[in-house]
Amino acid sequence: MAYKNLENNEIIKNKILINKIDSDTTYYHQVFKEKTIMKLKVKEINNKTFEFIDVIENNYKDEELQNILNNYLEPIYCKDEVLGNFTLNKSLNIFEKTFYWVNNEKGSYSF
Repeated sequence: MAYKNLENNEIIKNKILINKIDSDTTYYHQVFKEKTIMKLKVKEINNKTFEFIDVIENNYKDEELQNILNNYLEPIYCKDEVLGNFTLNKSLNIFEKTFYWVNNEKGSYSF
């Protein structure tokens, strides 16, 4: 979603890919937490891809990045006059709505 180049303090907002060094993903799932700010040591492959080297700090504090994260965490809605409000699932980039059907059976719409 965003990263900061600490050499020049430039913030880049875009989706990036961080490649892992080995195929054992257990470590990565334990270390990388969603919706957090981390300071990482990486090697740039190209402008959107980095090779992960090491975690420098798990709970890195940066006001500019925190503002971007806070903005990202705000829900985004799409209102349909008939079906009501749909909420954007940012992980899947789709709008979703849960509803209850006959006999209280749960259903969902998405687009």
